[in-house]
Amino acid sequence: MPRQQRGFCPGCGEPAAWPKLPPALCAHCLAEPPLWQDFIFHGPYEGLLRNLLIGLKFRNQPFLGHALGTLLAMHPGCTALSADLVIPMPLHPSRLTQRGYNQAQEIARPLARHLGLPLATGLLGRTRPTAPQTSASRNERKQNIRNAFTAREAVRGARVLLVDDTLTTGATIAAAAKALLESGASGVSVAVVGRTALHG
Repeated sequence: MPRQQRGFCPGCGEPAAWPKLPPALCAHCLAEPPLWQDFIFHGPYEGLLRNLLIGLKFRNQPFLGHALGTLLAMHPGCTALSADLVIPMPLHPSRLTQRGYNQAQEIARPLARHLGLPLATGLLGRTRPTAPQTSASRNERKQNIRNAFTAREAVRGARVLLVDDTLTTGATIAAAAKALLESGASGVSVAVVGRTALHG
């Protein structure tokens, strides 16, 4: 699973029209800069990477999180991320009970270990359940996820590395980053394994 090195936006990972283009900000990031300072991802949500992420998230295979987190840890930009602690994207308690584990936490654990940073699982919470976002548009995702996160005062002054399995529009990660910053985090960086392509 080779890491994507060209043909994407360095702000959010959105694929470029031509895959051989050097990394360049997409129109959305130029118009509305992301709340996070740095962003890394391994590759597009397709092929074997997609199968592994589906297995982790929907087929009760939490052990795949270690392999996917290790992929992120091997990213050359990983050690350049400015962070004091690693926070996995939280699940709402009802979803966590249903799934039995948090897939983002399974990815974040080996990444935090590689970086020598604490894994902070209780500082960001999901305050309400949200509808599945698979087929939702960017605006629908923003509305769906609005005010869905809360962060503890303990993040004040900390540089946070926020970890998730997949990014599509960035609405969920933006909402989580907003909650962290509003609670006093000094900065947020983002690491995700897969990046889906937006069409239309």
